[in-house]
Amino acid sequence: MELKFEQGTPRTLRLALLPLKKAGAQLVADMDAAGTGKRCGVCCKPFNEARKWRSVARLVYGGDMVLMVAWKLCGKCAYDAKQNSGHVPDCLKREAESVVKAARLAISDAEGTA
Repeated sequence: MELKFEQGTPRTLRLALLPLKKAGAQLVADMDAAGTGKRCGVCCKPFNEARKWRSVARLVYGGDMVLMVAWKLCGKCAYDAKQNSGHVPDCLKREAESVVKAARLAISDAEGTA
């Protein structure tokens, strides 16, 4: 996963806090504009004519800064997630946690000397 930072604006904060049913279309449009979201977030298979994206998974982390991580899911992975009470798959949670750690490390001030 390529790590991209975007300066927070009221629009991006709104996408992070709105229910996914209202923000999903805009998230997909942003992924397409940025050139990301070409593969399923869970199985990593590329989207094509036969395998279309069917759902969006999103995790929002709060605290001193708000971080949002989102993925497109193929039909099979979206079905599996729906069978799991609609929860984001564990593999995506682990990936998001590593992205959040990297983002917090990247924006933190350096302390001490090396």
